[in-house]
Amino acid sequence: MADSDARLPRFTLFYRLPLVVAGVFVAILILFGGVVGAARAGTPAHWMLFWMHDGEQDGVYVLDLERNILERVAHPPSMPVVDVPLLSGNGHRVVFETMTEGRLQIYARDQGYPLYYTDSTLEDRLPGWSADGNQLAFWSNRESPHLVTHRWQNWNFFIMDFALQQMRQITFSLGCVPYNNPSWSPDGAWITAQFWCSRDDNGTFIINTQTNAVRSIRALVDAGGDLVWSPDGRSLAFRSDRERNGEIYILTLNSGDLTNVTQHEGTDFQPAWSPDGSRLAFVSNRDGQGDIFVMNRDGSNARRITDGGGWQPAWSPDGNWLTYTSRQDGSPMLYLINSSGGDSLRVLPVDRQHVFLGWYQAGISP
Repeated sequence: MADSDARLPRFTLFYRLPLVVAGVFVAILILFGGVVGAARAGTPAHWMLFWMHDGEQDGVYVLDLERNILERVAHPPSMPVVDVPLLSGNGHRVVFETMTEGRLQIYARDQGYPLYYTDSTLEDRLPGWSADGNQLAFWSNRESPHLVTHRWQNWNFFIMDFALQQMRQITFSLGCVPYNNPSWSPDGAWITAQFWCSRDDNGTFIINTQTNAVRSIRALVDAGGDLVWSPDGRSLAFRSDRERNGEIYILTLNSGDLTNVTQHEGTDFQPAWSPDGSRLAFVSNRDGQGDIFVMNRDGSNARRITDGGGWQPAWSPDGNWLTYTSRQDGSPMLYLINSSGGDSLRVLPVDRQHVFLGWYQAGISP
């Protein structure tokens, strides 16, 4: 086995607050009130990341299930945090949305050093990382400070490129109100954004990050939600109620083809692509309650893999595991299950103060 320093996340080179194996059960019980069993054969080698917003122990924590180690890897900024922080695709960078003197601001960091923070005279909100963590998209009203009475609804879209140390403005409209965090395609070529503008089309848009062209896809996705990019960046999966019940569709961007891949009278939602793009996990009540299902990309071979209820499925980087949240033991808990089914493992309680952020991929640098 490699030495422990080689296996810890790169964050810990700056924040070494280890909870050694001898004390890990006590630490988990104190910090989360949960139970993680002894190291199990067959648990994922990847780490899980959590946000804890519960007093002096605030921060981003990594949980290594294989070795039963919980460790803080990033501290929050000194200003109040108003939303759950967001991780870059590989879990190496984090951005916080904060509030200072009534202004929404963002603070991005990596390995304990700041990447970007909003000037105190400006306002930024709703950030979103590129998959490689090299770019950060966000909304700002910095170009309309003179419109004091309507400043709250004059947000425009910006991209900060950390490799080039350049910021560029993408949209130039007045009267815009964004209502969701932007989502990047895995190859960084496109971003989905949802916003309303008084003088323009409204709804869901895709933005070409090379040309800055903004294209409405409202007619295709309708009032769809749960938008997620396929790993190859060529398709979007989403939930739509166009057939009067929740169905999962796939939109192929180049051709504009729209395919209903669930076609079931039950309600289907929260699609999640497997890392290789061959499968989709999703939530469905087709068997009487909301459970996690897995199907092939084309909708074939749909099968239920949980039996106690569940939502918010998320794949491990190797595609062998899924995390999901369930109340099957009475209160919201994060569970782990093999993507082929089988017994679930309890991980940690989740609530408004303790939130699962995603997976950390070791050995991948931004």
